[in-house]
Amino acid sequence: MFEKVKYLYECMQAGKSLQNPRLWSQRASLIAVLTALLTAGVGLARAFGYDVDATGTDIAAVAQGLGVLGVIVVDVIHRASNKEAGKR
Repeated sequence: MFEKVKYLYECMQAGKSLQNPRLWSQRASLIAVLTALLTAGVGLARAFGYDVDATGTDIAAVAQGLGVLGVIVVDVIHRASNKEAGKR
């Protein structure tokens, strides 16, 4: 029983990083940069005559997906290269 309470406390302590405003600001900046790059890429493709059927909402969704994928890849690489990562 006490192990479960201890584990719950450790999980709540680990969740404090979710309250870090700097981290959230960095993630939001990443998504904004990806959205701007994708919008520029679509605009460039249209300027060269390619028919790209993508709205601003589509571009934002793709940028968000790429941002999440990037965070997951970095996390996997971190866990693979650091033997102590993820152990408690």
